[in-house]
Amino acid sequence: MVLAIASLIAGIYYPSIFSGNNKTEFLETSMLNILDIALDKTLQIKQDFENSNIDLAITNVEVNKISEDDEKNLIRYSATIYLKNEGAYIKDLKILVNNSSDLSFVILKNTETGLSLQNDAIYVYKGYEFDWDKSFSGGEIVFEVKPLEDTVYDIDPVDNKFKVFIDNKFSTFSDLYPKAINLDNSIKLEADLSDYVIGDKSYELLIGNKLKYDKRTEVYKEALLNNQIYSYFNIPLTKEVFESGNFRKTNPIIEFPVDIALYDDPFASENPDYYMLLKINFSENNHLKFKYSDVIKFTSNKTLTRAEAAKIFVEQTGEKSLKGVKMHYQDIDKTDWFYNYVSTLYGLGLLDMDSFSFNPAGPMTRMEALIMALNYYDIDLINVKKVAPIFKDITPNDPNYHFVQALNATTISSGFTDYFKADAPITKHFLTNLIYALRENN
Repeated sequence: MVLAIASLIAGIYYPSIFSGNNKTEFLETSMLNILDIALDKTLQIKQDFENSNIDLAITNVEVNKISEDDEKNLIRYSATIYLKNEGAYIKDLKILVNNSSDLSFVILKNTETGLSLQNDAIYVYKGYEFDWDKSFSGGEIVFEVKPLEDTVYDIDPVDNKFKVFIDNKFSTFSDLYPKAINLDNSIKLEADLSDYVIGDKSYELLIGNKLKYDKRTEVYKEALLNNQIYSYFNIPLTKEVFESGNFRKTNPIIEFPVDIALYDDPFASENPDYYMLLKINFSENNHLKFKYSDVIKFTSNKTLTRAEAAKIFVEQTGEKSLKGVKMHYQDIDKTDWFYNYVSTLYGLGLLDMDSFSFNPAGPMTRMEALIMALNYYDIDLINVKKVAPIFKDITPNDPNYHFVQALNATTISSGFTDYFKADAPITKHFLTNLIYALRENN
């Protein structure tokens, strides 16, 4: 090309083609025009080279639901497109991405005129919104990328398409639970994911502090952490429950178990409630699907004094306060705020009537609370089924063995660990859920 330009310039100065006083002006004008043409041709060749051997590939598409329109029977999704340039350098090229759901499209641009992308580089486009017909509970959506110009071709169009499977069925699993409390007081969470095919960064933990749900649906659970009983709750997840929460994403989770810092001290007196669930993306029959775990609720594990336990027991059972009860306790005065609660339990025969001390500020143990509740509801301990011990730390030789075995017939027993920890102090959650289980089972 340089040789051609030189030949043209040489032709301009050939004496036989010039005449008159305008020779110099003609020379200058002609030469500039030819140089402009040559430069344009050079730039065109460069651009053709840059946008030749194009090989675009959609490596991933992340889809999240953002809204529903009941009147139009549509669900609006937002997609994040990951586009990789596996070919030559792309310069200011207009790239189109469309989908098979509503046939909408977007033009990818990172410059004023188009998309520029080096070889092996990835461009991420966020916020590609499209609609899905709610009449279908699930299905496959195909995303496709291609150059907008008719004169530009992709040399390998096989990976120009990416399939995403939409599943609108609210599918849940319940295998998320606390496994340990670390030295820094963070909670170690475990999840049984053996039934799912999991890829890297294919699940994320959602956490919030607000949730609306029917309190009767929550299930009391216990975990033995650092040799202490830690209580939490399992809440069945529904679409309505999920949408009522203020869940936010935590950092991407690579593997389980995972440590979550919720409290400075998990056993502190006043801890706020936290609601947590796991979203898991997995592959099934070559379709991408997702599930949510049920919600686990972490809350205060404050232990109760004997006076506080007496108050809660009377209020939760709905027992009316007994008047004129004479007690032998020397550490209680009629002016104490808890006097009527303790005297009511005393009058019902639920406290030790041979003792002269109630110890109102001391702890009430789990075994004491269990015996008191079983006696109140008059559970027939004689007919307790002779089944294998349900706790490893309460053997048939224990004098209170039959009391503990009575739990086998209640709904609360499914939430316990293998250890009852009879001498551990009770929490409000233990006492209220014990009373509820016995009342419902009686």
